[in-house]
Amino acid sequence: VTMAAAIVGCSGGDAAADSSDAEALLKKANETMATVKSASMDFGMDFGLKMDEESMDMAVNSTIDYIDNDGIKMYMKMGMTVNGQSMGETETYAQEENKFMTTYANLGGTWTKAAAPLDDFQQYNAAESMKIYLENLSSFKTEGNEKINDVDTTIISGVLSGDAMKEAMATSVLDSLKQSFALTEEDAKAVLDGLGELPVKLWIAEDGHVMKIDMDMSEMMQTIMKEALSAAGDTGAAGTLEVSKASVSMTYKNFDAVEDFEIPAEALAAA
Repeated sequence: VTMAAAIVGCSGGDAAADSSDAEALLKKANETMATVKSASMDFGMDFGLKMDEESMDMAVNSTIDYIDNDGIKMYMKMGMTVNGQSMGETETYAQEENKFMTTYANLGGTWTKAAAPLDDFQQYNAAESMKIYLENLSSFKTEGNEKINDVDTTIISGVLSGDAMKEAMATSVLDSLKQSFALTEEDAKAVLDGLGELPVKLWIAEDGHVMKIDMDMSEMMQTIMKEALSAAGDTGAAGTLEVSKASVSMTYKNFDAVEDFEIPAEALAAA
């Protein structure tokens, strides 16, 4: 596997060794994670916006079980708070059927059934979602060790380039920008052209399993929101809006050990 890695600051022997160790572990992780067929993930996102005298703080926390053995199956429980107030929980089952994902969502005791493209679920696939980080991380270095879910890990920090992020976001974010801000395809692509680097930290076990990822997306989201509002003609809001925080954390366990599960009968009965 070819890894796009730019190593900087190698003026001393220790720095060179550090970069070499980090590169070797990233290569090992790329090989290991490519074979993962199931995993459990704890996902957390904190997002804050300020505009003039108003502010909004949102937190999303999810637990996810993902299996990809002769077809994809997934279970997710998600909770969200806005300004400290709970917005309730959503429980979702999904399974692959005829090259689509059939989803069954429970919100407030009512089950609903829907269909979604397979590509929408690649973000939950540990093997697929890791590629963008492991193949495009640059300026990387080791930052010590830490136990994650009782597993010893090495912490590696680095950045993803704007080009790498633009490629990763090409479909999902473009669609979101067009819908949320009523942008044309051309204007939405122009928004992503302004993306800078994204700071990333990975906690990698000796066997190559990535146990945790942290991303500070504050600067990137500030750029996206400002450019999108400007492209939509709302230059006033673009000048006063501030993304106060935008962080994402993903912690993994149960690699290739997620137990199969049955979708409840009441979910399958949803119209």
